[in-house]
Amino acid sequence: MKTAEELTERQKKFAEFYFVLNNGTKAAIKAGYAESGAHVEASRAIKNPKVKAYIEELQKERRERIQSRLAGMSEKAAEMMFELATTADSESVRLTTIKDILNRAGYKAVEKLENKNEHSGKITFGFRDPSLKEE
Repeated sequence: MKTAEELTERQKKFAEFYFVLNNGTKAAIKAGYAESGAHVEASRAIKNPKVKAYIEELQKERRERIQSRLAGMSEKAAEMMFELATTADSESVRLTTIKDILNRAGYKAVEKLENKNEHSGKITFGFRDPSLKEE
């Protein structure tokens, strides 16, 4: 990490602790700053563009690791769902799995609507003024 090389050892430690703890005062204390002035040092460190950039690098690396893991997990989950949809003994399980696969792909089934045919014969368009008395 190029940014880490530009920091003092204490700034680097602060950034790494801040990344984990998400608390400036605690990170400053862990990085070796005096407890009495830790909140002031934390405020200064967080405002430092190089420290800020290093924290952002750490966050970016974590995001990339998580995305990579999730990509592998989602592929495995899709394989398992496909296998379940094609090989499950229960027809209900197969159909439920297929429905779930389609939902996740954006093909959600339309909800069934019940029509009781209860209509007064009067059709109104637009919005009804609630202050008007209904006839």
